[in-house]
Amino acid sequence: MNNYEAPMANVESTIAEFKPVRGIIYSLLIAVVGVSIFSLVGSIVAIVLSGVSFIDEEAVDAALSQNALFMVIDAIGSLVLLVLAGRVLAKYVPGKEMLFSLIVTTLVLCVYGSTFAFVEGTFSSFPIWYNVVSVLSLLIGIPIGARQGRKA
Repeated sequence: MNNYEAPMANVESTIAEFKPVRGIIYSLLIAVVGVSIFSLVGSIVAIVLSGVSFIDEEAVDAALSQNALFMVIDAIGSLVLLVLAGRVLAKYVPGKEMLFSLIVTTLVLCVYGSTFAFVEGTFSSFPIWYNVVSVLSLLIGIPIGARQGRKA
C-alpha cells in the first residue's frame, strides 16, 4: 500500500446502467408472452372446470365469455403482469421511465391490436366491461409499473 494513493474501494456502484434495448425486450416478453401464457392457462382451467369439450368451438367460446370469475381473474392477472413489465423496464432505463413505458405500451398495443384484428370475434364474444378493462389495462399497466419502478 502506498501512503500517497487513495485506498481501493470494493463498494459496488448504485447507479443503474442505461440499457434501453434490454429493458424493452424484457418488458415486451413479460407483457406479450407472459400475459398470453397466463390467459391461455386460465382459459384451459376455465374450460376444464366447465366440463366443455375442447373440440366444440362454440361451447368453448360460450364457456369463456359467460364465466365472470375467469374474466375477472384474467383481467387482474394481466394487469399485474403488465405492471411487472413496467417495473422491469424502469430498472433498465433510469431517468426515462415514462418515455420508454409509452414506447413499450405502443408496441404492446400494436401486437395485441393486430391479434384482435386478425382473430375473428375476439371482442364481440366477450362482454363490453371485459373489453374495456382489457384495453385500459393495456394502456395503463406498463406506465404504472414504470412509475413504481422509478420510486423503488
